[in-house]
Amino acid sequence: MSIELEPMTDAMRGGPDFNVGDVVRLKSGGPAMTVEQTGGKAIRCAWFNGGGYNSGVFHLSSLERA
Repeated sequence: MSIELEPMTDAMRGGPDFNVGDVVRLKSGGPAMTVEQTGGKAIRCAWFNGGGYNSGVFHLSSLERA
């Protein structure tokens, strides 16, 4: 499944500036994740857990650099 993310403008940037390839983590904890796609106020991240590939879209404000 592919989600189309809108391009991020300077006005939308309310938190850290993440780029594809950055390693991030949820502020509430969890595994280190790699940023796959950025846009708008959402960021698609990927991580491996239990030997499997996972990905998800997270709100910009819920992430911090790992």
